[in-house]
Amino acid sequence: MLANIAGITRDVVIHKMTEKDWDFVIDVNLKGTFNMIQAASVAMRDPAKDEGAAPKARSIINVSSTSGVKGNAGQINYAAAKAGINGITRTVAKEWARFNIRSNSIAPGFIQTRLTAAPTDDGKLGIPDQQRQMIEMLYSQTGLNRAEGMGHPIDIANVALFLASDLSSYMSGQVLVVAGAMIDTY
Repeated sequence: MLANIAGITRDVVIHKMTEKDWDFVIDVNLKGTFNMIQAASVAMRDPAKDEGAAPKARSIINVSSTSGVKGNAGQINYAAAKAGINGITRTVAKEWARFNIRSNSIAPGFIQTRLTAAPTDDGKLGIPDQQRQMIEMLYSQTGLNRAEGMGHPIDIANVALFLASDLSSYMSGQVLVVAGAMIDTY
């Protein structure tokens, strides 16, 4: 199994984004996913050729974002990278299905992590208080209203466990949105 979970943001509106901010986010999120899958081919794809007609099942799990599904203001670089990960997911699913390798993507909404916490002093991580309040208000209006607000890392880990297990043995090329019913809200 391979899980591509690295991700970073550098949120800036389009007309103020620098090429450095664009390249950094694309390199970590999109190029990093590509590089990992390509490197894993030696351990995943190549041995399957020698295993005969029914090679051992293998799974690639990529972490995308709802920003890659619907876009998000101030995140053109992040949205492009995460949408690209969804494209990589579907392409690998088609290319490597004959080797019994599944490729799926998880597209989390707002999950309580360093990226969604209060902003850091350098402003490179976190969400401004006004935006966090708006997100929390939107979450309170969904059918999956939780006292603690947005999702938790365990919510994503549970979906990753499903994708890594044989329970998803006939599922590949899918992007699973895990956002507590928020995908159409924002």
